[in-house]
Order: sequence, then C-alpha cells, then structure tokens
Amino acid sequence: MRFYEIKVLPQQTLGDVAMQEYGQYEGINYLVEDNDLDGYESSLFEGMVLKIRTEITDIDLPDMSMLRYFRQRKIKVVNA
Repeated sequence: MRFYEIKVLPQQTLGDVAMQEYGQYEGINYLVEDNDLDGYESSLFEGMVLKIRTEITDIDLPDMSMLRYFRQRKIKVVNA
C-alpha cells in the first residue's frame, strides 16, 4: 500500500482530516488503522504527521466524487 504524508493543522480533529483526505467521515477508519492511533477519540496535535492512502480500493466509499473534490483542490478542513 502506498501513502503520502500530511501535517495536522491547528485544532484539526480526526473527523476534519477524514473529510479533507477521504471526502467523508468513514475515512477515520483508515486514519486509525494506518497511523496506529488508539481509536476514534484519538487526539491530534498541530504538526503531527499522518499517513494517507494514495489509493482507495478496499472499501466502498459512497461518494468517490467528494474524495476527488477535496484532493484535487487541496482543500483543508478545520472543525467541520
């Protein structure tokens, strides 16, 4: 599996990063698994480095267009 890395912005939550990088909250599952986080309540801190999957192939994301929308425009989400 291939990854790229991002740095967490001030006050970003796990849900924010999931929306930003995967286009929906279901992406939290990837974040927890790929970054050895404790779970859905894991705290993030500014500057923390997270691994993000470059390709999504192993789960059914209901709307891949949102993933493409956020990634192509490099939209950052804080407190969604």
